[in-house]
Amino acid sequence: RGNRDQRLDYLPPDKHDKLDQVLESVFQKGRIEKYEIEITRTDGTKIWYDNRVAPIKVGDQVVTAMYISTDITDRKQAEKALRESEELYHNLYETMAQGVVYQNAEGKVTSANPAAERILGLTLGQLQSRTSFDPRWRAVRSEERRVGKECRSRWSPYH
Repeated sequence: RGNRDQRLDYLPPDKHDKLDQVLESVFQKGRIEKYEIEITRTDGTKIWYDNRVAPIKVGDQVVTAMYISTDITDRKQAEKALRESEELYHNLYETMAQGVVYQNAEGKVTSANPAAERILGLTLGQLQSRTSFDPRWRAVRSEERRVGKECRSRWSPYH
């Protein structure tokens, strides 16, 4: 199993226990083990690694292991940025005053925000049971639309 002091240069002492567990599993089970670790460099920057430890066998017996490590810091940063963006979008979608209704290509409602439910007076389940061509749709508050048109025409610079 090699000398315990012959660790990978970048692997700090606080990560040795994890490597020992993985090596033990590789030697016992005889199959590749994968894990990710985050390392803090001496300058404070954080680096993520995807690690794979593969058994090297002679016959059926594991005699040593090969350690393959890939820097996945960029991927981890992109995943974090995506999660933050999705959270921001979700919060905006859920709290905005304007109603938003998503439909698929067939016109079936797939999602609606709480404002859309409130404005339309329907629950998400009720909305999802309709398509954009459903005959149950009808104009609501048509008097407000008429009043709105009158106000716009009265204040129009073209009249």
